[in-house]
Amino acid sequence: MHTCGIIEDEDLAQQLLIKYINRYAGLEIAWSSETVVNPKSVAQVDIVFLDLLDNSSNALGLMSGGVKEFALHFPNIIITTAYPVEYVKSVGIRHTQVLIKPYTYLAFERAVTATLSRCKIA
Repeated sequence: MHTCGIIEDEDLAQQLLIKYINRYAGLEIAWSSETVVNPKSVAQVDIVFLDLLDNSSNALGLMSGGVKEFALHFPNIIITTAYPVEYVKSVGIRHTQVLIKPYTYLAFERAVTATLSRCKIA
């Protein structure tokens, strides 16, 4: 069983992600948050689904490096965002995959499978 964490501020997006995680065999949720948390306050997980949040407090976090600092503690991050891939690359957060909203279960499945196999945690 592989564990994951979720950072997602939109309720509908979070519910869809939870649905997809529950559908994917061998993946379980260890924790979930609406905002970036202190990485030492949550369990280490195999994958973090990280939304590039668009509220003003998170924008400051992106600019100050808070999200980048968070990402350093988790080796396998799948970014979930409505922003284009070019923006994701410009932010400079280390990640294994990007899911552009709205994404399908098939896209989710491919991203998780690729992350698990690429990172040799499958």
